[in-house]
Amino acid sequence: QSSGSSGINAEYGGIRKGIRLLEELCRSGVDQRDFVYYLAVGYYRLRDYTPAMKHCQRLLEMEPGNQQATQLLEIIKKKRKKDAMIGAAVLGGGAVALTGGLLVAGAVVAAGIAAVRRR
Repeated sequence: QSSGSSGINAEYGGIRKGIRLLEELCRSGVDQRDFVYYLAVGYYRLRDYTPAMKHCQRLLEMEPGNQQATQLLEIIKKKRKKDAMIGAAVLGGGAVALTGGLLVAGAVVAAGIAAVRRR
């Protein structure tokens, strides 16, 4: 079992290889529901949510009411929303840090100017 980023890269490489094989099978005319579902799962695991959702919707067109596709679609929507909120928080935190840094820099400059004027 590998650890660290090399293990993650290997896992993603395996997922990408699986996606390519499943897409080839689908293009060959063998468009079984399992292939489409596993394509959705693969893209979800790669955090590539747009094609994951597309494959869930495709499966629902093939089998309206498919519970696996419906559940995975809901999971993807929640994950996208959560990731968007985390991204906004990171950006917001960066803005706060930048603003705080600018305030500190401004205070240092003001103190330097005051010291020069006192001389």
